[in-house]
Amino acid sequence: MSETLVQMPGRGRIRHAMEHLRKQIVRGERSVGSPLPSQQEMASLYRISPGSAQSVLTKLADEGLVKRVPGSGSFVAERLPHLTTSALHFVRQRRAPGERERLGDLEILEELSVEAAEAGYQGVLHHLSHEELSHPAAVADRFLGARGVFLRGNLAGLAWTLHQRGIPVVLSYTAHVLPSDHPLTPFPQINYNPSATVAMAADHLFDLGCRRIAYIGRSNWPIHLAGFIESIHRHDLFVPNSWIVQLQDLELTAWLRELSKDGDHPEALCCGTDYVGRLVVQRLLEYGWRVPEDIRVIAADEGPHALYSPVPLSTCGSGSAQLVRLALQVLLETQPGFDPAKTELKPTLVLKSQLTVRQSCGAAPTAEALEKPSLAQKEIPAGI
Repeated sequence: MSETLVQMPGRGRIRHAMEHLRKQIVRGERSVGSPLPSQQEMASLYRISPGSAQSVLTKLADEGLVKRVPGSGSFVAERLPHLTTSALHFVRQRRAPGERERLGDLEILEELSVEAAEAGYQGVLHHLSHEELSHPAAVADRFLGARGVFLRGNLAGLAWTLHQRGIPVVLSYTAHVLPSDHPLTPFPQINYNPSATVAMAADHLFDLGCRRIAYIGRSNWPIHLAGFIESIHRHDLFVPNSWIVQLQDLELTAWLRELSKDGDHPEALCCGTDYVGRLVVQRLLEYGWRVPEDIRVIAADEGPHALYSPVPLSTCGSGSAQLVRLALQVLLETQPGFDPAKTELKPTLVLKSQLTVRQSCGAAPTAEALEKPSLAQKEIPAGI
């Protein structure tokens, strides 16, 4: 037993046992059907308790790497299809208890799985916890031999680790910087430009004749607001400070309640995301406003919330279909087992935004809007 392992805290030794056994199985160092150490042997080998050894074996069994036979022990399972080059893996971070799920991310991963099947690959979805993702080396070892991995979210650390193992990887994360500032990396990144998207949404309101336009968005997404400011400056519009609303917790009730139909209220609201737009429409209707007759609403980001809005929401965004097609194309351009030292730096690919007009802004719907039926009468999935 190494001095380093002896000095590890309890959780560190448990994690080491998990990673060590997983790596041996995935790399073929333990052959299919060969027995694994018993709980008592593992406890002695890794300096963990028999109960912790049992939890390690249970976790490996849940991953399909180990087959447990009551009364006989644990054995290396047959290599599953999702660990071969016939599979594409789609990964996102699972939200912590109490946190709101991102409906758009779920939609993207599901669409990727369907597109992968049509292309002749098995699509495998992974919803990993923050604890799992805090150990990218252990997670990356799960995908050794896979055809490729798509990561949705702020998972750059895992992307780097996968790339260093010669596993094709594509990272997609909502860009909070302008395209000119996008970093060059050896693995492809696919993002959209939120500033340009919000500017396009505000431009459309101007084209409809609106001159009194307010902005509502999240305070931790200043790049969205930058797009709105760019648009109003371009059109030489004046917007009172009270009409630029940035909220961390999206408590829109107080601000919307203060809007007076008889006063100098905005003609239109430009929202930073489709989620914010849906909430705004809901609150306006609750307070007796008519959308779009009394006030028009448009949002950046073409996501599922636009369809769940009580009044179908007009949006500007790239949509999931464009991302899915490009992600699969880029992912399949790289063969597994490449030499990471010989790969060239790649610029971030920026998705093109397009306007999808629905009922909320009072203009005639576009063809893209007619292709997607409204879900306004359906219940929003729990936790969204």
